[in-house]
Order: sequence, then C-alpha cells, then structure tokens
Amino acid sequence: MKKIFTFIFTACLFQISFAQQEINKIDYSISIEESFKEKLKELEANETDPSDLFRTILEDMEGEIVLEAWIGKSANKIKSNLFQDWVYMRDTEAKTLFRIDTTTERYSEIAYLPENIEEYPITFKSEESATILGFPCKLAVIEIFSEDSSDESGKVEIWYTEKIPQIFWGNYQYLNQIPGAALKISTQGVAFYAKNIEKLKVSNDYFQVPKNYSIVADLDPIDYKPENIELGEDMVAYYDSISFLYGLKTISGDIITEPNFLSLTAFNDGVSIAIDESNTSALINKKGKNITEYIYDFITYDSELNAYIYSKEDKMTVMDEHGKTIWSTEFDNINPFSSQYAIVSNGDKYGLVDKTGKIIVPLTYSSISSNNSKYFVVEENNKSAIYEIIGNKLVTDAYKFLFTTEMDDVFLASSDGETYGLINSTGKIILPFEYELIDVSGDGQVSVVKTGETDVKTIHIDPKK
Repeated sequence: MKKIFTFIFTACLFQISFAQQEINKIDYSISIEESFKEKLKELEANETDPSDLFRTILEDMEGEIVLEAWIGKSANKIKSNLFQDWVYMRDTEAKTLFRIDTTTERYSEIAYLPENIEEYPITFKSEESATILGFPCKLAVIEIFSEDSSDESGKVEIWYTEKIPQIFWGNYQYLNQIPGAALKISTQGVAFYAKNIEKLKVSNDYFQVPKNYSIVADLDPIDYKPENIELGEDMVAYYDSISFLYGLKTISGDIITEPNFLSLTAFNDGVSIAIDESNTSALINKKGKNITEYIYDFITYDSELNAYIYSKEDKMTVMDEHGKTIWSTEFDNINPFSSQYAIVSNGDKYGLVDKTGKIIVPLTYSSISSNNSKYFVVEENNKSAIYEIIGNKLVTDAYKFLFTTEMDDVFLASSDGETYGLINSTGKIILPFEYELIDVSGDGQVSVVKTGETDVKTIHIDPKK
C-alpha cells in the first residue's frame, strides 16, 4: 500500500513540480503590403476568382497571432490558430511527430518528414544580417519555380536565428534545411513573422503527450459530440446540434434562452460569462439577460480579486459583478491575482498592482515571472532575481533559477535547472542543492525527491534557522 501511495503521490508531484528547462515561445503573425492587396483587387474582376474572399481572410488575420511555437533544445510544440486548431509535438532526437487533439484527448503519430518533400534551391546570404526582437538573424533565399513556364519564379526570403533551434511544419517543411528558427518568411508582399518571443521555464515532461490521452490511427474522423454542461447554481448549458450553439436552462429542464452562445462559464453569485456568435463576451444573469453588452474581447473571473478582469480594444482593466469598471488604471495585460497582487504589463515592461489597481511595483522590468505576498521574481538577461514588493529592494540574484513558494520567506533556487535547493530571504541555504523535485506547503512541510531517486520524503523546514 505504501509503495502504491508513493507512486501516486510522485506522479502528482511531477505534474506540479517546478520548471526544469528553459524554452523559447514564439508567437507568429501575418503582415500584408498594400501592393499585394492591390494585386488581389485586380483579380476580383473575374467573378469566378475567390480572391475577394481570400483578401478578406488575410486582412482579418493581419496582426493576429496565427501560430504559436514552444521550442526546446530537442523538442518543440506548434499550435495553429487559423481555420483549424491543431497541435504538433515533435521530438527532434527520437524523430517522432504527434498530432494532438486536446478537445477529445486523443493523438496520432504521423511521419516525422512527409514523403517526397519538394526541395528548392536555397542561397544563404552570409553578408546579410538583421536583428529581430533582439535575436541576431541571417538571410536565406529560396527560389520556387512554377510548373507553368509562363509564370515567373518566386523568391521566398527567410530571416532566421541560430540562437533558437529550427522548427518546420505543414507547408513549411523546407524549413528543415534552415539551421535555426525562422523569424520572418516573406514573399510577394506577404510576410509571416515573429511578433513576440519570450523565454519560459517548463517541466521536463512538457513536450510529452499527456498519459491520459488515447492514441488513434487517424484524428480526422472526429466523433466528438459536445454535451450539456452543468454551470452550478442549478443552471445548465444545453447544446443544440443544429446551430452548434449553447442555450441556457435550469437543472430541472426549463428552457431559459434559445441557443445563442458559443460558450458559458459556471455561474458565480448569479453571474456567468457568455460568448456570442460574434466571439465577443458579456456578463449575463440567470435569466439569460445581459448585465453588460457584448463589447469585450474577453472576460475572466478572478476569485482572489472577486471581480472580473476584462479586455476591450486591446486594453485590460477590472469591473464588478454589475459591469461597472472599478479600476482607474488599465494595462496591456493583467495576470490573475496571487497573494494580494497581480503582475501587469504595458508593452514589454512589467510591474505589480494591488487589488485597487494601484501600481505598487513600477512597470520597469522586462519580465516578472511570479510573486507572493512579500516578494516578486524578475527574469532578465537569462537570470533570476528576487525583490521585495514593498520598497522594491533586491533580495538575491545569486542563482540562475529562482522561484517563490507558499512560504513567503522561502525560495526555490537552482544554478543549473536540474538540482534544486531552498534558501531563505537572507540568502542562507536551508535545504541543500540535491533534489530534482521540491514541493513546499505553507506550514513548513516539504515533499522532496532526491536527484536520481524516486522515493518521496517529507521533511520540515524553519526559514529562520
């Protein structure tokens, strides 16, 4: 029994363990030059030509995040946000590639490289260089020849950085010949480019398919059917298979609204967040009536704040359950609250605010990864540093990896991202650097797994000793 309990506990601990590797996340978008738009307009004179629809689709995507990539040293994950959501998980050492459906919790293994990949001549312009989002880039040019001799050949310019491992997917298989990650791909007035790049710390199993997912031969025959969803407070979202929308009814079956919603969240004191067919958000009550209009890009309930964080016209702030804005400040991004404070950002600068929206830590840092009630962690120049929230005083920057824990004055630290220990607010080591997993509870109990072992042990620490 003890071994079974230890196994289960270890599995859970692995799921909530601290980050073990550093990766790059790239958000890609699309830009379109006016010259390309004009070319499409010229084609619209032909009634059978779909260029008008194509131009509209491209313009709608312009500036939006169309693809996300998480890139590690030997694995990567790519998610498309275009017409069809999909996730590819690639292991560059094992040469495996999985396509994942997160909705149905299924996955299938597909060819690491498709057969008969069309290869094009590539010229590496060693004399050309550029800097994109802080990364040094080199230029490669691909010549694409049309089978129709009347058409001119097309040139694809690829700006890539050797500081990030290569990725390739779908119609971009030719990128496997590029010695680094492509940050801009452009041809004939259309560019696919990196809009944001950030460094993240993730667990070692981040690039593994979840164990509860089922493998299938082919993901294309989707047999998933949405079901009714209990929303709490005796309310249910019922699914309409004709309109593919949700309506609202009571748990006893009384219909409250027609199926008008793309989604509904659980009710909280009589309030639910609804998304309509226009993909905008609003607050509604249990009668299905609007508390706010559908004018928000998104709304989320923050249980720590007991209020609603919302985004409108690319700015975020907070409103109460009546839809009244209660902050005088607004930001590009507001993280969920943690221990009385939230991480906020404007552009590429980060700071902290309290529950009234007052700025407590000025927005001067390039990255803040976490906080508790007394301290926050800054990530800059590939290194971590811990500061006091009140007074903004540096506590320590002696380790490459630093994390706050559930104990205010205890920090998880590591120099290599593989072995971890604990230090207190004076920098004193209170748990030696010989563990690969450490989980700290607020009462001083610490669950640990030593590096190279599997047994979970529980010890007690006193941060003052």
